[in-house]
Amino acid sequence: MKTLKVNNKEYKAAEFDFNMMCDFEDAGITTQEINSKHMSVVRAYFMACSGLDKVSAGIELQNHIINGGTYEDIVKVMNEQMTNSDFFRALSKRTETEVGEDEKKTTKEK
Repeated sequence: MKTLKVNNKEYKAAEFDFNMMCDFEDAGITTQEINSKHMSVVRAYFMACSGLDKVSAGIELQNHIINGGTYEDIVKVMNEQMTNSDFFRALSKRTETEVGEDEKKTTKEK
């Protein structure tokens, strides 16, 4: 079982599955934005791991950083979970294919 530590509390690392991606969308984060909305993604992921609401998760992360922690530790665990997720890999591959097809259409239209 993979875990992450925030403010000296250990949390079970959440899996990247269909429900996680729905939670991200509910938080206003699309698959394409995962690499650009770093702080929001970390908070949304920590919410899934901790069961905390948005405000409480944000406060916990803020205190973690104030007390010398980094969010890179969370990102490392999150990236490992993404890498090991069959669902996330399939979703990412599909998104890349769709983007590539859109670029081909745009080029042909010119």
